[in-house]
Amino acid sequence: MNLFSVRAGLDIPFLFIILVLVSIGLVMLFSSSYAYAYHNYDGDSFYFIKRQAIFAVLGIAGMIAISYFDYHHFHKLTIPIFDYFVAFTWCCVGTSCRSGRT
Repeated sequence: MNLFSVRAGLDIPFLFIILVLVSIGLVMLFSSSYAYAYHNYDGDSFYFIKRQAIFAVLGIAGMIAISYFDYHHFHKLTIPIFDYFVAFTWCCVGTSCRSGRT
C-alpha cells in the first residue's frame, strides 16, 4: 500500500508540515508567555503551553481521523448544509445591521 496515494487517506508530507508548524507555534507560545504564566498562575510557566498542546493533539488526531473519511458521502447533504450556512450568515448579518440602529 502506497502511503502517498489518494486511497491511503493520509498524506505524510502534509502531516509533517502540519506537525512542524504546530511545533513552531508551541515554541513561540512558550517563549512569549512563560514569564506571564509564571507570575500569574502560581509559578506554572507551562500553563498556556499545556492547554494549547492538548488542543493541538486533539486537532491533529481529528485531522488524521477525518482524512480516512470518504468525503463523497457529503454529496447528498450539500443542499441542506448550504441552506444552513446561508441562514446562519443571514442571521449574523441581520443582527449586525440592526445593532447599529438607535
